[in-house]
Amino acid sequence: MLRRLGWEAHGATNAVEVSEVLQECGDQLTVAVVDLGLGREHGSDAARLIWQAQPELPVVVMSGSDEAEYEEALEGLPVAGFLSKPFEPSSMDLLLRGVSRTDSVRSAS
Repeated sequence: MLRRLGWEAHGATNAVEVSEVLQECGDQLTVAVVDLGLGREHGSDAARLIWQAQPELPVVVMSGSDEAEYEEALEGLPVAGFLSKPFEPSSMDLLLRGVSRTDSVRSAS
């Protein structure tokens, strides 16, 4: 979906892959999108890794659960935005444009 919206996307399905993307792409990333239902792990673990590696990188969280559950899982961590599944692609694009670190480079993890 991100690529169809014009974003450069780098996928990760677990914490190891998240770390690899962060190492490979570094400062090229402008926003990270984390699904709280990330594979066998909880997406909050991936979000914490991102914030530890790049505290300035905006993180958008998405979940099929309600916002109260995500707040509990990410208590005290800065979340740039929340997408409740299902959502319209245009809603995601609008949110990502609003929180992205730069307007000139569009990428998401």
